[in-house]
Amino acid sequence: MQIIAAIFFAKLVKGNKIIAATCTAVSNPLTNLPLYTFCYFVGHLFIHRGSEQFAFSRFDHFNDLFELGPDIILVTAVGSVIVGVIFAILGYLAVKLFAKFGR
Repeated sequence: MQIIAAIFFAKLVKGNKIIAATCTAVSNPLTNLPLYTFCYFVGHLFIHRGSEQFAFSRFDHFNDLFELGPDIILVTAVGSVIVGVIFAILGYLAVKLFAKFGR
């Protein structure tokens, strides 16, 4: 549904439908857990909250993450910003490179 909505709104605003559909693949229910796990580990490199790094193998249910409190949220948010900025820069450079040599 997310891809269909992205294509619909891209068509509505005369945007790029392929890029809209591709970008939704990054944040879908199948990739959320690996993506946020990666962001947590990146954030943990910069912010050391708590005594040790959280072991994701120790929780049985998604709600167990919320019981960990604001520490995991802060670390994941910082990691998400870092990962987002890095991939935004790489995406920008890739588009510029493609525009320069793709003609």
